[in-house]
Amino acid sequence: MWQGILERVKERRRFAWIILAQNAKISSFNGETLELSFTNEAARDSYRSTGIDELLNHVINDDLKLEWKVKVSVALDPKLGQQILGSPSKTRRPGEWPALSVNSGAVQPATGQNKEPQPVPIAWPPVRKPPPPEDFQRIQELWPKVLDEIGKRRRTFWYLLSHDCKPVGAAGKKIFLGFDNEQSRLAYLSSGADKLLEDVATEILRFACKIEPVTLSE
Repeated sequence: MWQGILERVKERRRFAWIILAQNAKISSFNGETLELSFTNEAARDSYRSTGIDELLNHVINDDLKLEWKVKVSVALDPKLGQQILGSPSKTRRPGEWPALSVNSGAVQPATGQNKEPQPVPIAWPPVRKPPPPEDFQRIQELWPKVLDEIGKRRRTFWYLLSHDCKPVGAAGKKIFLGFDNEQSRLAYLSSGADKLLEDVATEILRFACKIEPVTLSE
């Protein structure tokens, strides 16, 4: 079912499909809550900041009519994650296997009935931080590539974006897109080009950017 969900996400937003397909895996499911584990914090933050979480909930709840909740987390060290996630609780029921020693490759029986297992320090993998927002000069340099990718996907959007507007400034992750007139700005918003442009710009510029359309004063 997860592959079917990904295909529906892909039909709506290709960038969302890329984030989920390459960076998220199902870590648990109890019939009501689906837990996704991301490879790093940057991928998880991108999932939340670009609206992928809302899109995924819409596909699951509205399209497929599944009453699931989605929970996200960041994966543990791949060498230790399975052992840590599957480690038994402090109180064991009769007949259960004794606690595992994380530092040893073999199963070691718990020694001493009154001794609690000591916590083992976990060597967390380095987290790749998302690249900082580019300065405006670099955005201008990469903008032709953004327009080329738009042209490959929707020719009509390329015509609108290459003739009636241009980036005029940036603040943090926000890019200001200046239009020659209000009519062109409204056409951009009503056509759906805004969502495609944000997806493509995020892929090319490599940060979760937000496009703010403005009308240039004469």
